[in-house]
Amino acid sequence: MKKLLLAFSLLTATLHAELPNFASLPDFQRANHCDAFSSQCLLVLHSKGIPATQIFYKWSAPCGTGAHAAILFQYRGSFYFMDNQRSAPRKVTAKTDRQCVVQVTPKEAFVQLVDRSGRPLAAQSMAARFAKAGI
Repeated sequence: MKKLLLAFSLLTATLHAELPNFASLPDFQRANHCDAFSSQCLLVLHSKGIPATQIFYKWSAPCGTGAHAAILFQYRGSFYFMDNQRSAPRKVTAKTDRQCVVQVTPKEAFVQLVDRSGRPLAAQSMAARFAKAGI
């Protein structure tokens, strides 16, 4: 019985383990610092052995247009999205990187993945994106 209780408590602790916290990073929630913030997140996550990749995208909506940088990372078997506009990572369940971005942007926004210089990119499966990142 004691072994069963110990196993259950370990499982519960594992399932409720805290996600990485990015509040201490210098560009956390600073306007127009998304590229710097996502680069900082990437370094922190990689230093902890957590698979992560930086993404860039352009968006357009009735209120205007813009470009943004963020990260996707894998933690305990799930994928998460984080940018400098959020207070904590958001779990995403999509199959491609573009669908992950669409999940976290307003419904009326159009999203196009781009490379660092702004050239359009095709959507990739999450497995392909993380394999390409060499993680």
